Amino acid sequence: MGDSVVAGEYLGTAGSSGSSSWPHLHFQVSDSAMNLIDPWDGSCNSINAGNSWWQTQQPYNVPSVNRICTKRTEVDYYSCPTPELTLEKDTFNLGDSLWLWLYTRDLALNSSMQLNLLNPANQNVLNWNFTVPWATIATSYVRWYYVVDPWFVPGWWTFEAVYNGTTYQHQFYITGGTAGIESNASKSNFLIYPNPSNHSITLKGMNYSPGDKLNISDAIGQTLRTIEFNIHGEDPLIETNELVNGVYFIHFVADGRVITQKFVVQH
Repeated sequence: MGDSVVAGEYLGTAGSSGSSSWPHLHFQVSDSAMNLIDPWDGSCNSINAGNSWWQTQQPYNVPSVNRICTKRTEVDYYSCPTPELTLEKDTFNLGDSLWLWLYTRDLALNSSMQLNLLNPANQNVLNWNFTVPWATIATSYVRWYYVVDPWFVPGWWTFEAVYNGTTYQHQFYITGGTAGIESNASKSNFLIYPNPSNHSITLKGMNYSPGDKLNISDAIGQTLRTIEFNIHGEDPLIETNELVNGVYFIHFVADGRVITQKFVVQH
C-alpha cells in the first residue's frame, strides 16, 4: 500500500482474471483520490472511455499459447486451497504414457495450428494440423496422447507448435530404459497420430506385410472394423469420421503377436 511505480516497471503476470473460477488476481487502478480508472480503452469502459493508460494497448483478443509442456497424465489435480499439481514430466521410459499439452488463450474459430515432433537428430518425424473447433474463449487447452515404445529413440525430443506466426517449443528426454515392453523394435511397433483424432489417424512405423491385419474396437471390446493387408506397405491412413467421440483401440496382428494401441476420437 502506498508504493509508487513508474512507466515500464514490471508489476506481475496476467492470468485468467475475469474468466476463472479458481483463485486469481484482479488488477485495479485508482487515481490519487481513489477514483477508479479503467486503463483499457474499449466499449466496456464506462469510467474514462476513450482514454487508454497503456503506452501500447494490446487487442482485446491475443491468440497465443500460454504454455507448452509434456505430462504423464491427461488430468490436472487441483482442489482449492492446496497448490495445483500439474503432473508435468520431462523424462520418459519405454512404456510410459506421454501427453503433449498446450495451454492457450483466445484461439480463433477455424484457425489452424501446426504441430511437430522432432527427434534427437532434429528431424521432423511427426507433423499434423489442429483446427480450432470452438468459438473464441479466453482460456482453453488441447492435448495429444502417445505410449512411448521403441519408435521413440533415446535422446532429447522437441514438441513444437506453430500458431499465429509464433513458434513454441518444449524439449523432453526419452531414456533407453524399459517399463514392461520389448526393447527391440519390430515392424509391429507403431505410433498413432494425431491422438486425439478428428477426421483421420496415421499409423506411423507400421510396416505391414501380406497376411497382416488390424482390428479397430471400441471401449467395450466390440470389433468395429477389420483391415487385412495383401501388399507390403507402411504408415496407413484410417478415416475416423464415422466414429463417435470416445476411446478406441487398434489391434495390429503380425508375426504371430498382437500389438494394441489406444486412440481417442474427438470431433
